[in-house]
Amino acid sequence: MVLCDLYIQKLKADDPSKQSLSLIAVSHCLDTRSEIKITNVVEKEMSHMHRLVQMENSGLVNMIVDDKYKDLGRMDCLFRRVPNGLVLIRDAMTSYIHDTGKQLVTDQERLKDPVDFVQLLLDLKDKHDKIITSAISNDKTFENALNSSFEYFTNLNSRSPEFISLFVDDKLRKGLRGVTEEDLELALDKVMMLFRYLQEKHVFDKYYKQYLAKRLLSGKP
Repeated sequence: MVLCDLYIQKLKADDPSKQSLSLIAVSHCLDTRSEIKITNVVEKEMSHMHRLVQMENSGLVNMIVDDKYKDLGRMDCLFRRVPNGLVLIRDAMTSYIHDTGKQLVTDQERLKDPVDFVQLLLDLKDKHDKIITSAISNDKTFENALNSSFEYFTNLNSRSPEFISLFVDDKLRKGLRGVTEEDLELALDKVMMLFRYLQEKHVFDKYYKQYLAKRLLSGKP
């Protein structure tokens, strides 16, 4: 059985020098007009590559789960040459994020620990931010799809505003205990991104003010 990642590695070399040598060899052997026609035919035939995205145990989802950033980058590069290739990748990735996020926010076991719940959301966001940054060339359409997905499933759980405020309270109560000031600021900056996704921000505000009052009473603003 052909594996998606191995197939893509064969199609897309990592070494730019090898690619350049191949292109030079082609340019010497073919007339420019013939080269353009052959390239168009090859790219047209590559339209079957949508099957690569959906390959079980080795397709796009497998690459995401296993953090195969180089393979995702190769797939991105190849699919940019396929008609609607990026749309195919984006839709598959969005579907996966939707399902993963929905499963997370509706998992009753996860809801028992609000701080861990929010941390898992942040980890999921970090993971896909890294994919877009390192493998998808910071494509704005992917960023927009990611933000829409997070807004969708974050608001599926009516307790998300409360949990996010609890997460902030936990970080502020612990302060710099065991972390640097930069780490604390980074964590708070990240959680503010989740706050922006909330549709009921007033609920967050209500809980945040309650926890702030308790911190003030205990001498921990």
